[in-house]
Amino acid sequence: MVRCAATGFVVSMLLTTMATWLMLSGTVHAQQGPRHVFSGAVRNAGDDVYFGKISFLDMSGQEVANVNAAAGRYKISVVEPAGRSYSGQAFQITVTFGDRIYERAQRVNWQAGGVTVLDLDFGAHAGGWRWHQAPSQDRRQEDQRRMDQNAEDRDRRMEMDEQRMERESEESARRMEMEEQRMEMEQQRMESEDALRREQMKLQADRQEREGEERREMEQQRRESEGEDRVRRMEMEQQDRDREAKRKEREGEERRGMEQQRREQEAEERKERMEMERQRMAMDQQRMGRGQPGVRPVADERPKSGPSRGLFSNRAAGEATSGIDNIMDPTMLTIIGIALTVFTTGMTLFKGD
Repeated sequence: MVRCAATGFVVSMLLTTMATWLMLSGTVHAQQGPRHVFSGAVRNAGDDVYFGKISFLDMSGQEVANVNAAAGRYKISVVEPAGRSYSGQAFQITVTFGDRIYERAQRVNWQAGGVTVLDLDFGAHAGGWRWHQAPSQDRRQEDQRRMDQNAEDRDRRMEMDEQRMERESEESARRMEMEEQRMEMEQQRMESEDALRREQMKLQADRQEREGEERREMEQQRRESEGEDRVRRMEMEQQDRDREAKRKEREGEERRGMEQQRREQEAEERKERMEMERQRMAMDQQRMGRGQPGVRPVADERPKSGPSRGLFSNRAAGEATSGIDNIMDPTMLTIIGIALTVFTTGMTLFKGD
């Protein structure tokens, strides 16, 4: 887009320069400028004038154009010189005939590109005209010299204007060349910037691609590491579960063993208690079989014995019992044994947990 704008600017500048050069060339070489063409008949009191000079004078009275009458007619172009403006000016017309100069009282307006047909009829009785004596030969020569000087000045000015326009044209060409060089340098700079920008974008894309690959590799490694950690954790958890299961199994076996031991111990203790009860009952039967003095059993009634004797004590009838005798009583011993068994079983279970 910038290149198109730059190209369009260069083309427009070239076209403008060419148009200016053509215009200046036409002005310098062909001396084409704004003009007003006047033409018509030239008569003196109704007679055609074959010899005479028609002149156009500006507001300051300076002659700007002249032409000689030919076959009673004239045609003259009043050209606007470079550096001056005739727009809106009114020019005076004079006719030099014989030794007189006839001046037209009414002035004519100049207009760029205008064409005016104006008959000039002067004479002794012509209205709108006044005359004065023509200057002497010396005066005419002086006027001619002044006119020639003015023409030379005009030519010199035109030459200077031509040189100035040539210099301006050369300067414009140099400026155009410098502008073209600047545009070329600007184009090269823009191309260099575009190439550098493309290179930077390529480097950035490569860097982003490398970073993306590195991120993907790191993510893959992280996932693999997490997977390995997850597998290790699962293995460790499985090992913990296995150890816990083995521990529970071992504790269950120990509890079952202890329970078995407790049951066996209880069975043994029950057997011992039953044996002790059997022995006690046997001893009671023996004691009852011997009987006590003065006591006889009645029919269908077992004789009542006196005060019972302990398993480890043998106190006489009517003897007071002591604390140790109470403790050594078979019933008390049985209760103590049961309490010890329960206590031992509880301690075993407590240690197992």
